[in-house]
Amino acid sequence: MFTSSKLFAACPVVLALAITGCGASVSSNNGNNGGGSAPQFTPVGIQGQYEVEAISAANPGSVSLIEVNFNQTDSSVSASKGNVVVIGGTQNTSTGVITLQTVGGECDNHALGQDTVQGTFSAAAQANITLTEYNSGTATANVTFSSDGSKITSGSYSVPAQCTYPADSGRVIGVRVPQFSGSYAGMLTSSSLGTNAFIVTVSQSGVSMNVSGTMSGTPFIMSGSVVGAIFDVAGTISGQSMEALGLYDIVNNDFVIYDNQGNYLGQLNAGTNPQAAMKSTVRLKAPQFLRIDQLDY
Repeated sequence: MFTSSKLFAACPVVLALAITGCGASVSSNNGNNGGGSAPQFTPVGIQGQYEVEAISAANPGSVSLIEVNFNQTDSSVSASKGNVVVIGGTQNTSTGVITLQTVGGECDNHALGQDTVQGTFSAAAQANITLTEYNSGTATANVTFSSDGSKITSGSYSVPAQCTYPADSGRVIGVRVPQFSGSYAGMLTSSSLGTNAFIVTVSQSGVSMNVSGTMSGTPFIMSGSVVGAIFDVAGTISGQSMEALGLYDIVNNDFVIYDNQGNYLGQLNAGTNPQAAMKSTVRLKAPQFLRIDQLDY
């Protein structure tokens, strides 16, 4: 769970989506059809980090990323406050590139740390999920997972008219996020430190994140937490207290990096060469879009 706090909503409207998650160790779930027989199924395991895309049919081009840490007990799935982050954006329908625009949902007034998820498997690979924003606004989804629980292969969501926003609906896809591990490098530019070459090693234990590396040869260590495909870390670099947020690009294995005011700093690519060319194809287009110095986790 993030321990930082603030948010910047650059876009006035973000889809509030219902999505699904990941679960924990899984055991059998028994049901009774009322006829004396007791059919059994074992839900797929989806414990851990997940990123879900909710793609609007009512508002073509609108998309939300739901970053979640899911807990699963038997056929029940949940994500508590501090383990759900909604990111809104627009998607180019021809290229698939998502332009990030805002964080938080409609009914939580774009304030992070207020959303929860509850769901139940109705069959081995099917689940009904509800996202609740700030104890009031809700969105529901019916989703189908792959047989190994690593993907949401299909699904649909529905959001009623609420919190002054019109009703919305669309389709849902998703993927489990691997734990962050490995070496990454890139040129990052900040107002306080200027442009520097960063080479880092990231590691993760549970939802805790560690980053160690060098900034233009100066060593540093940062630590923090993870929600879905997002990390939030803090530490001291060259005598200055720093906080950074990274959003992992699952397709290209890199991170887009922001400071705690929502300013885009640059990109860290897999490897140890900070001068490596930026990838020609991107999944996430990253303008300034959020502030994290007042997120209340």
